[in-house]
Amino acid sequence: MAGFVPPTLGSENIFSIGSFEVRNTLITALITVIFLVVVGLFIKRRKYALVPSGIQNLSEILIEGLFKFFNNVVQDEDKTKKFFPIVTTIFLFVLFSNWMGLLPGFGSIGFRAIHEGHEVLVPYLRSTYADVNMTFALALIAVTATQIFGVSVLGFKGYAGKFFVNPFKNPIGCFVGILELFS
Repeated sequence: MAGFVPPTLGSENIFSIGSFEVRNTLITALITVIFLVVVGLFIKRRKYALVPSGIQNLSEILIEGLFKFFNNVVQDEDKTKKFFPIVTTIFLFVLFSNWMGLLPGFGSIGFRAIHEGHEVLVPYLRSTYADVNMTFALALIAVTATQIFGVSVLGFKGYAGKFFVNPFKNPIGCFVGILELFS
């Protein structure tokens, strides 16, 4: 009897299209995107009722609640409208892709393969964030969007002024600005 072999830390290749490897986390991410697009198109296609019910009611509660939450943080509706679409898209993608990882069959249905001398189960579907590349891509998008929104809202001089503070007027602010620049 073989001992327990934990799953691999990285995502596994399920099949290839030419030299492009289709990995199990990519399949889950695509299912999530397709699900969100189909739900969005379904909501858009329906006629909007003055008194909402069903899916329209749920979508209005979700979007309006998120918008109010972000607007309470930003406290400027025009600025909230500017970044709301990308923040909400990232939020919904992360939420639904993580929820999909809870569905039956994720991580438990697959095929057997030899990995480092042991026979392991390679699942067809695996949580999207089991792959460090997805986390890295999301972090890259978030950091880039933060810089772009910071410059677009404050202007280049105002945004740079958050990092470069006169050390004689505000030594702590200068130190914090340098830390923020590197972080």
